[in-house]
Amino acid sequence: MNNPQDKTEPEAPTGGQPTGDAGGHAGAQDQQSGSEEPVFAAEDAATAGSGAADTQAEGLEGGEAESPAPEPEEVDPAQLLEQAQSERQKAVDEALRARAEMDNVRKRAARDADNARKFALEKLMTDMIDVIESLERGLLAADGDQVTVEQMKEGTELTFKMLNKVLDKHGLEEVVPDGEPFDPERHEALSLIPTAECAPDTVVQVVQKGFVLNGRLLRPARVLVAQAPPEQ
Repeated sequence: MNNPQDKTEPEAPTGGQPTGDAGGHAGAQDQQSGSEEPVFAAEDAATAGSGAADTQAEGLEGGEAESPAPEPEEVDPAQLLEQAQSERQKAVDEALRARAEMDNVRKRAARDADNARKFALEKLMTDMIDVIESLERGLLAADGDQVTVEQMKEGTELTFKMLNKVLDKHGLEEVVPDGEPFDPERHEALSLIPTAECAPDTVVQVVQKGFVLNGRLLRPARVLVAQAPPEQ
């Protein structure tokens, strides 16, 4: 038979570790405390967000209050009428000045053209004065009894040279086509002369000189033109 005193009693837990019920209760408390912390954090974030929104709304309201929309200015009809009349008068004055300037330009152009016609021969006439005076001296000398024909001829030749010099200076040239081919642009044929001494269509004789002024024909030379003799 076994002795009841020999049975071993279960040892009490050591080290302060809780039993099953105590440990479970403690774990439930820890889990409850852990789940409460996120709730507080969400509430703080919502509070902060609403505060920022309020601040932003206040800032917008403050900005609108600082810069109100400008009110349209009142316009005085009398002032507008006066301004329009002033601009109209200015435009009228400018038009009158432009018209006066155009009239002055037109009158100046007409005056210059008239002066050009009047004094176109000014230089030529200035050069012709010496020729005229030379002719006058020759006529005065011809009235005297001591002037010979040779002296009159010599004076006339000198005057003629002076005249030719003036004409050459102003672009006047003689056209003397003696012995040259006939040019209908510069010559005027008076008659055809049958001859074998010159080639056909050649100027045989100059009846009247022609003149050219600076390349422009003033008068054609009147000439006689050679023609081939008839065959016998």
